Amino acid sequence: MKILHLDGAWSFARHLLTEDYQSGLLDRTAGFIEGIHHFAFNDMTVMNIVYEEAEGYFRGQKDMESVVGVTQNRVGLYLQEQMK
Repeated sequence: MKILHLDGAWSFARHLLTEDYQSGLLDRTAGFIEGIHHFAFNDMTVMNIVYEEAEGYFRGQKDMESVVGVTQNRVGLYLQEQMK
């Protein structure tokens, strides 16, 4: 037997559509984009790592802190391997 919590679901949906939530989401997204520094890099492996990890953030599946941490870790490991 499924128990539906329609009031809670509608409350959550209304919250997602509030100006405060949308503004905060846009602020975080803009901050993330503005925080990216432009650079020339011939090795697409690093960019592919960034794209792979950022996808989860933009899909709402991961928070920014975890994406940044995993991305930094993966890029760091990759660069260490390249220096050997």
